[in-house]
Amino acid sequence: MAWRRTLSPSASAAIAPGVVSPDSSLNTIQHLEGGIVQEILVTEGDRVEKGDLLMRLSPVQAEANFSARERQWRRFEAERLGISAGHELKVFATELGRIGVNICYDVEFPPLARAQSQAGADLILVPSCTDQLSGHSRVWIGARARALENQCIVAVSPAVGEAPWSAAIDRNVGAAGIFVPPDHGFSEDGMLARGHLNAPGWIYAAVDRQALARLRQDPEVFIRRDWHARATWRGDVVCERL
Repeated sequence: MAWRRTLSPSASAAIAPGVVSPDSSLNTIQHLEGGIVQEILVTEGDRVEKGDLLMRLSPVQAEANFSARERQWRRFEAERLGISAGHELKVFATELGRIGVNICYDVEFPPLARAQSQAGADLILVPSCTDQLSGHSRVWIGARARALENQCIVAVSPAVGEAPWSAAIDRNVGAAGIFVPPDHGFSEDGMLARGHLNAPGWIYAAVDRQALARLRQDPEVFIRRDWHARATWRGDVVCERL
């Protein structure tokens, strides 16, 4: 079987304007995950460009979803060890000054150490237990960031080695570290002392609390003072095309 098409010249033609249009000029705007609309920022007939802010969603659902994820993160501690979160964030008054404690995962969240620093803690202790190098890296990165933000000292003390008798700490990867803000009068890389990966032992460092107080008064950059203006942003974020 074969098919053949024959083209023939046209003796004449009539030219007329035409418009191709969709069935509707209305386009549905849908959020990926949904939510409750708090405010609509456009009206019918407005011309918008890609990246324009069209509406704001209420944060209630997002906050609820975060709480659900947070509960899931804590499943191991809650379901297998019977550990639950406390209701107070504390600092401890000692002869060496006020000390805060961020246990492992806690140091990855800025508000906890920030609140303790604002309550007078110059030293944040971080006992940790991580079973992968990636987990150890997250704790170290969080600890160094907290030292930078709060212009304080943060000391990480991890569990290392194997403990097959415990399901909670059967495998441990980490290294100790003492971190300070990388600023004048202190270490230029923000590290006073560091241990060897997966090696038990002690590390030591001497810190002058008066030098820390002077640093906060006259640092290279006022990160601690400028926290409120930079880290508590509540405005809109608008995407612009480059």
